[in-house]
Amino acid sequence: MSYNRACKCGHWVTHHTAMLGCINCGCKKFEEHPMPAKPIPVVLTPEHSLWREFCDRLAGPEACNFQGEGEDVTWTCAGGRNQDFSKAILQTMDGIDVEGTLLYFSEHGGHCDCEVLFNVDRDLGEP
Repeated sequence: MSYNRACKCGHWVTHHTAMLGCINCGCKKFEEHPMPAKPIPVVLTPEHSLWREFCDRLAGPEACNFQGEGEDVTWTCAGGRNQDFSKAILQTMDGIDVEGTLLYFSEHGGHCDCEVLFNVDRDLGEP
């Protein structure tokens, strides 16, 4: 189904629906628009502008939940090849190729969630 018309309120409608009026607001004034381009999903790497946000969320309470300092640091991670926290966060980030990013993490030593922070994040030379 092709949405290429927008009513004066900005609702996208099909050509057929436009003849009947907007089902959202009832208006019957439409403008032709090119289809909005869908961004091609990209792999999230340390160079990406969303990398810091991703790492902060992965280290925070919604995921690994790092607590303490020095030798007293604790965190939550299933270990092995479990990247469930990473996957859940990536799925909320627009324009990110989730499966491609998880593969990238594994190829750079991020086999589980905490290893993404310990190994992949270190690719930038950050402590």
